Amino acid sequence: MLQLKIFKSVAILGLVAAFASPGVHAGYDWTFKDWNCDGGSANCDNNNADYGNQWVFNGANGHNDVTVSAWSNTGSGDNLETGKIKVWTGLGAENRSDLSSAPNHAIDNGGADGYYDSVLFDFGSDSIALNKIRLGWAGRWNNDPTPVLNNTKDSDLTVLAYTGSGAPSLANKKYSGLIADGWAHVGDYSNIHDKTNMEKTINTANISSSYWLIGAFNPVFSGKSWTNDNDYFKIYKLSGETTSSGCSGGGCCSGGGSGCGGSVPEPSSLLLLGFALPLLRRRTRT
Repeated sequence: MLQLKIFKSVAILGLVAAFASPGVHAGYDWTFKDWNCDGGSANCDNNNADYGNQWVFNGANGHNDVTVSAWSNTGSGDNLETGKIKVWTGLGAENRSDLSSAPNHAIDNGGADGYYDSVLFDFGSDSIALNKIRLGWAGRWNNDPTPVLNNTKDSDLTVLAYTGSGAPSLANKKYSGLIADGWAHVGDYSNIHDKTNMEKTINTANISSSYWLIGAFNPVFSGKSWTNDNDYFKIYKLSGETTSSGCSGGGCCSGGGSGCGGSVPEPSSLLLLGFALPLLRRRTRT
């Protein structure tokens, strides 16, 4: 009887660990409209946007806010530097060499400047496994002197997640050096303008991170031969699951806290569950 009780206890502990571990996910959405700006639309006013601005948007149920900022390789030597983050029917990015008119106000890799725009999503101490994206707008440059694909709308994008330690720094870095700097190439996703009113699945590897970088398609990460000078889009919504809640406080990430960087979630809880259930069944039959 004592042995039976011990094995039952092990099984119960395995079940508790499985369902109480950080691997248990809670799903959230982040919608990028001025009405969902933290503090109201006055805090996300395009007229007040300046280079290097950061805006905060609320998550579903008022939880898990995300801070967004714009980046592009407009710096000296093709280095990354801040742009202006703006919001209409989704997030747009205006880099320091951009035209302010459509479609260059969007996240793009073409038009008059040819620079690659990206948006950094900072989830603070929470590690998020993003799994869906929805665009609010996709466009084309009507005056493109070298139109691609008959000047049709295109919205191919590249997604990166930071899996290094501590908090990442983008300033004066190059896109070509981000992988060595702790970023993981999650994937490239094509023709999402066909999904304007639908959500597109991303990140099938279930990578989790506190920092995500989503930009117009950039072949430096994959070498794909897709066209890379005609993508224009605005990000309307992201969806994902929290995989852990990390440290809190302004300086917690400086030491590489649990909410900094990211990884692929470990299946430890599933292993415990798989270990516990057979023992429980075996011992209850004796």
